[in-house]
Amino acid sequence: MNTTIVHDATWHEERRTGIGGSDAPVVAGVGLTSRYELWHVKAGILEPRDLSDNPKVEWGLRHEAAIFAKFKEMHPDWRVRRAHVMRRSKRYPWAFAHFDGLVWIPGEPRPVPIQMKAPTSPDHWGPNGSDEIPHYHFPQTQHEMAVAESDFAFEVALIQGYDYREYRVGRDQAYIDKLMADESSFYESIFTGEIPEPTTNDDFLHAYPAPEGSCIDEDGKIEALVAQLRNVKAILSTNEEREQELRTAILQKLGPHARAITKAKKNICSRSISERVSLREQKAILDLFPEVSKFASTKSVVTLHLAKAA
Repeated sequence: MNTTIVHDATWHEERRTGIGGSDAPVVAGVGLTSRYELWHVKAGILEPRDLSDNPKVEWGLRHEAAIFAKFKEMHPDWRVRRAHVMRRSKRYPWAFAHFDGLVWIPGEPRPVPIQMKAPTSPDHWGPNGSDEIPHYHFPQTQHEMAVAESDFAFEVALIQGYDYREYRVGRDQAYIDKLMADESSFYESIFTGEIPEPTTNDDFLHAYPAPEGSCIDEDGKIEALVAQLRNVKAILSTNEEREQELRTAILQKLGPHARAITKAKKNICSRSISERVSLREQKAILDLFPEVSKFASTKSVVTLHLAKAA
């Protein structure tokens, strides 16, 4: 059975009529596309990106059924339903959400939204049962809570195809207030014609179509900026190579202790210096016990604190 969800023209047209959950990260500045591109899509000037041939999107959708089944299995006393319909907010008229699912929990006054994700890496994901989701998912989760008027939401992830984790994310009203204000301003700008500044290569190609002829740089400022960019990229490349050389040298020196080094991008070790104060400095003691002076010494000790393994 084909579990892939195909969105038709009507679905895309509905999405133009407001700000959805997947739009929220873009408005917040942490989305996969830019505010410039989203504005043009909402204004009907650009078509939404066709992601039907993207393997990550395809298999993410295919995994939703398995994630949903596992969530139901883990919570047999809850009523869990898929929810592939648009829900509009009563409080925020421009805001809507296409929930992956909704769950009715005994004692909760309203159904709780569920998002289902199938990330290919555990990076930015906290332990199972925590509320530590990637920062770029946070706006969508809070947006959906605003639409559902719930006090929390679930984000359920199947990481790398086998690592099942559940996250219960609480409502952050201060964040929601700011996000809703930004969404309202963004949506209003579509009707006032206030286009966001282009920020990506695609944005600039759309905003400034290639003119006929050659690019003229009369004052040399563009050429100077290009030269600076090349220099910065060269420095970054050199520093990356030098960093790897130094890390390798440190690991070789550590020998058997190298196993304690984390593979994550953290400091290999930190350095601290402590002074062992000599008894010679303790005049009162020396006055009482002059014979101990021959045992006194001052010594600086350098300690390397190894980073814990992940």
